[in-house]
This record gives sequence, C-alpha cells and structure tokens, in this order.
Amino acid sequence: MLSKTTLAYSTILATLVTLPSFIIAQCATPSPAERYYYSLASANSKLYMFGGSLGDAEYEVWYLDLANNFDTSCPPWNKATTLLTSSSVSTSPHLFGVAFNPNNKDSIYVQGGDAIKSTMQQPIVYSTNQNNYTQPTASVGTPISARSQMTATVDSTNNKVWIVGGRDPFPFGQDGVIKTHNDIYSYQFNDNVASITMDKVSINSPYGPPPARFGHSTTLVNNRLFTIGGYIGVNETTEMIIDFASASVYDISSNSAISMETTGDIPNARIGYSAVASQDGHSIIVFGGIMGDSLGSVTNDVLVLDTCTLTWNKQYINGHSNGRATHQAYMHGKYMITAMGISGHVGKKPISSDDVAILDTESWTWVTSIPSGYSPSGVSTSPSCSFDFPPLPAEARVAGNAPKSYDISVITNPNAHHEALTTPEKGGIGVAVPLFVIACLVGAFFWYRRRQRNKSRQLNPRWMPGALSSNSMTAGSSQPGAGTSPKNDYPLFTYNNNTDGNNGQNPGAGTTANQGGLRTYTATDHDQWERQLIQDNERSIANDDKPMARHEDVWSRMRGLHAPGDEEQRH
Repeated sequence: MLSKTTLAYSTILATLVTLPSFIIAQCATPSPAERYYYSLASANSKLYMFGGSLGDAEYEVWYLDLANNFDTSCPPWNKATTLLTSSSVSTSPHLFGVAFNPNNKDSIYVQGGDAIKSTMQQPIVYSTNQNNYTQPTASVGTPISARSQMTATVDSTNNKVWIVGGRDPFPFGQDGVIKTHNDIYSYQFNDNVASITMDKVSINSPYGPPPARFGHSTTLVNNRLFTIGGYIGVNETTEMIIDFASASVYDISSNSAISMETTGDIPNARIGYSAVASQDGHSIIVFGGIMGDSLGSVTNDVLVLDTCTLTWNKQYINGHSNGRATHQAYMHGKYMITAMGISGHVGKKPISSDDVAILDTESWTWVTSIPSGYSPSGVSTSPSCSFDFPPLPAEARVAGNAPKSYDISVITNPNAHHEALTTPEKGGIGVAVPLFVIACLVGAFFWYRRRQRNKSRQLNPRWMPGALSSNSMTAGSSQPGAGTSPKNDYPLFTYNNNTDGNNGQNPGAGTTANQGGLRTYTATDHDQWERQLIQDNERSIANDDKPMARHEDVWSRMRGLHAPGDEEQRH
C-alpha cells in the first residue's frame, strides 16, 4: 500500500508530465469577447471589427491577420494599438453600424448605428496606419440622415458605396420609436479620404416604392443590388420580420428597381444572419440567424440564392458548425470567414459565441484552417449567368401582380415553373401521398377478403342454427362416393314421391321415405342438387332460355304438395 508521501509525489509527477501538452494545447493569442451587432471591413489583408456589444471595452478595435497562418483553434487576432479613449472627438461606442473600404487602401469608413455620440451618424475615417479617426466632409450632394441597421455595399469597381434603408437611431442600449427608410444613397470616393460626394438616388420603381426596411442584407452581384430579409415597421413600437419569398433588385445601370418573387426551397424567415457574394459571380450565400418562429432558435443553415433566377437552395454542408447569429461574414477567396456573434439565449440574455469558423464554398465543408500561402481570387467577373431585368411598364402601376403583406410592389417570377412547389406544399404532398397509398391498400385488402369469403361460402343454405351435423356419411353408406355427402337431415319440405319420375324407387340419398308415398326433402338433398347444378354444362351448351331437366324434376316433385287429402298425412 502506497504511503501518503509516495502518493503525493506520484500526483505531482503525473501533473508535471501532462502539463507541457496542456500548455501547448492552449492558444496564447488574445482575442475579443462578447462581440455582436458589430461591423466588418478589410484593408491590407486584415479584417477589422468595429463596434458591437463590447462590455467595458467600447473603444477596442481588433483585426484578423489573413496573411498569416489561419487556424480556428488559435485565430490570428490582433488588438490595434489605438489612441482611442472615451474623450475621443469622432468615435463612439455603437451598435448596428456599418464599416466599408471602397478602394481597399489603408482607410476604413465607419458610420451610424445606435451610438452614444451623434458624430457617428456621418462617416468617420479610421486609419489602419495611424490607428486614429478623422472626420471627413461631404463635398457635394445631400448628407444622409442619421440612421441605424442600414446596409453599406461596396462597389469597388466604381469606388462607390451604396447605403440602403435603415431606421432612425435608438438611444444607445435602449428601445425607441421605429421610423424606417426605403431610400438609397450613393457615396462617391476619390483619392482624398476627407472628401465624400453623397447623393440620394432617384429610383425608377414602376410598381410602387420598395418597402422601408431595416436589419436586412444588401449584396452587389453583377452590377445589381439584391436586398432581402430584415424588418418593416408596423407602427412606432412594433416591427414585422420580412420573409425570403421575395427580393428587391436595384439595377445600377438603369437606375430601376423591382421586387420579385423568389422560387425554389424558400427558407423560413430569420434575422441576424449574414449574406455575402459567392465567388461564382451570381450567387449569394446566407448563413445562420435567429429563426423568426416563437422559439427564436439560432440556426447553422447555409442557404444559397441564385440571383440569375432568384431560386433558393438549402446547401448540404460537410462537417459541423454551431449556430451563429448577429454576426458578419467575409469572403476570402473561396473561404467564407465568420466570427463572434451569439449562439443562443438564456432567457433574454444572449450567449456570446467567441470563436471563428471557416467554410470552404467549393467543397461546402467546414474546415479548421486556411492553407499557408493561400492567395485568394476575387469574385468571378464572367459568371455563367446573370439576372435579366424584366421589361418595365411604360406607365407606373399602383402595385405588383404578386403583392406580399410587407411589399405590395412584388411581381411574379418569370423563371418560376408553375409546377414548382414551396416547402409547405412539398410537405403536404409528402403526407397526402402515403395516406392515399395506405387507403388504397386497405380498400384492396377488404375487397380481397370479401372475394375470398364469397368463394368459400357454402352453397347449401344454413337456415337454422345447428342444422349442419358432423361429417358422418349418410346411413347405409360405408364409402364416400356418388350420392354421399356430409349428413345434414334437417327437413326442408315434403313432396309426393309418386310423381318423381322413378315410381317411388330409389328415393335418393338423404331423402326419407314416409307413409302414403310422401317424401321429405332435406338440406342434404338441396346441397347435392346445388353442387350438381354448378357442374352442369347444360346452360353454357344451349343458352336457349329453356328450363333444364333438373329444374323440371324438382318442380314435378313439388306439384303434389297441396294435393287434396294429403294434409292429414303430413307430420
């Protein structure tokens, strides 16, 4: 038995042996925590994170270094050495803001959201080299009004950013009056980072104005802006979630906008999801979100919208990733990188998700790392297809021909097949078809059972219970054969045997002789007659409606039943 001293030394030794591997397994790189409702923007192969729910670290700026080895077990997070403090003039803690870099240089613009300082309601410039903010000026056009939960979509080809929708800001960390916007602003940039040209776009929308929405997503694909999801304001205190059964499309070239039905496997409504343009140049990848049902669960769904036909497809994914919501995503070549956000709720309190996930969008597999030396390629400039903007009516219409409760300007999708079914319709058919098959099988079973019963039914009528005796032979017969049958001598009627055609001889098996020439016709006689009748081919040979000889014989026996004077001889 080991002493206490020996046991103590053994425990210490075991701890020392396992300690190095434990230390090696830990990630020593610091990382942000509890970040959701933040915004992302890239510059110089770095992915910067701004704003969000930060606890006490309201001014921190973090970035992922995409040029270094990238492994999700220890992501390459870095904390920017900023000069930001609570006394900074321009910046402010904020939620639901936007961040964008129109020319992929060393300056990132940050704007809006529910912020403590009103200076956030116009774009401010964050220098990735100097780690500080400056306030630019709007040189031309109309400055945008203060707003939150809008979208900022970069058009790097034209050095533009498109701001779509949003709502008036709430007081930081509080609810407020819901006032929504359905406008589109364009920001034109040049080499001078302090100068922005802002213009409110005058949109040609022949089926009526698009809905005012917030908390949505807007993605630029092949010179068109596709806006989906989000909320609309029902009144000043209530919002409604917009489903994915339609998409608003703005064509930059023609300055025209329509709302069109989507088709395919239309996903359920959700909020707090991410949406990015796929590398193929014509698809939008949607990930995660909080389901719009009563449960409010966080999903890990990956959905793909083919913008050529506005067709949805739920993508099967290899591997597993936890559900994530209120996050952002970024396309690094074929890899979709997503980080932070929440994974659920405890009561009304969100559960932060402080990890990073990587989705390979070629193999559709969640991976744990990006290969060293990976050089990303951009979105395809020659996609296999593109969205065909439909001919617009010459005169403005009041509404579209397929209005929704949240958008009366929706029109039908010409690419949708009439036989195409929605997910609820597919579910209905999936239930109805098996029920129909089961009903047919049950009907066939009862039909077969009835037929078998008819085939096996005894030809001899059993008019009285107990009339059928055991399978003993008729009295006087030792071998079964012609004229023998199971004995069943229950009397049916009597007849005058003097007219049976054989002068009273051989009364027949089963018949009982009585005094005065009367005979008793029993159930056995009737059974034999029916069996012989089935075997009789006389009807099939001569179908001339003449009575058969067997019928004549029976009727001749029955003629004397009521002959004068026979009543007293009956039993």
